[in-house]
Amino acid sequence: MSNNLDIKDGNYIAQILKTTDISGVHTPHHIVDESALPNGASTDRTTAAGPFSVRLSDGAAFYNVPASDQLPAALVGGRLDGNIGAWMGATTPTVGQKTMAASIPVVIPSDQSVINVNTSPVVVFRGRSCTFRTPGRAGTTGQKIMSVFNGVGSGVTVSLVSVTVSLYCTVVKAIAVPPPIVRLWEVTSAPTNGTALTKTKAGGSGASSPSVAVLGDASADGTGSGTTLTIASGTAIYQQPAPRIITSAGAESANAIQVNIAVPLTIPAGEGVVVFLDYTAATSNPITDMWFVTMEWTEQ
Repeated sequence: MSNNLDIKDGNYIAQILKTTDISGVHTPHHIVDESALPNGASTDRTTAAGPFSVRLSDGAAFYNVPASDQLPAALVGGRLDGNIGAWMGATTPTVGQKTMAASIPVVIPSDQSVINVNTSPVVVFRGRSCTFRTPGRAGTTGQKIMSVFNGVGSGVTVSLVSVTVSLYCTVVKAIAVPPPIVRLWEVTSAPTNGTALTKTKAGGSGASSPSVAVLGDASADGTGSGTTLTIASGTAIYQQPAPRIITSAGAESANAIQVNIAVPLTIPAGEGVVVFLDYTAATSNPITDMWFVTMEWTEQ
């Protein structure tokens, strides 16, 4: 090749010297095995203050890389002009449940399939309460023998699960004397007087709310309260005639009434339920007849 020269070495043997021929001037090529870079600020490229410069190419021409405080115009205005950290309320996501105001909004799709949600309330207290053996009060205006009332602002919902009314008769009642009608009344004002009854825990994770009051019309077995259990007004939601003895020949009629509550009766705050013996003849409920009531309820 024209760039190469044939020269003889010390033994007069022909060798080829690779050169670059420029206008008849041959410049020999050199191979450097090792060479140390010079030291100095002008050649230091190991610090942020002295980086190597790089230019990018798209294959046809060079173009400049944006500075650290600059974004391409095509990306600004529609997508990257928001402070995501400030919008989310924090620059670093944290675990745990957030309030609605601190959460990213989520929209349920219009074609969302059915999602099963468990809305069963948590039972805080399941309770029972029994009256004392309650004597009849004769008279002509009836008798309220037990009540449960969920006070205003109690913070719980009461569900009445069962009510059982029992009676043993001591007096023969003629056919013409009607028995009392056992009625369950719904009330919207708290009953007064009577005797506070014990609320016994039968289940649940906590204690009964102090706003849930249970009253009876007897202060001890066979002893009426000093003042009669009273209510302002009410609406009947269940009724059934009480049993009675119409002969003293040794037969006794059934003495238990199970109030039919197919599903728990909900009692919200500010409402209650009263067991009311409704009658107008004193002989329908003599003072020697004895009544018993048992209630069971839950508080959620």
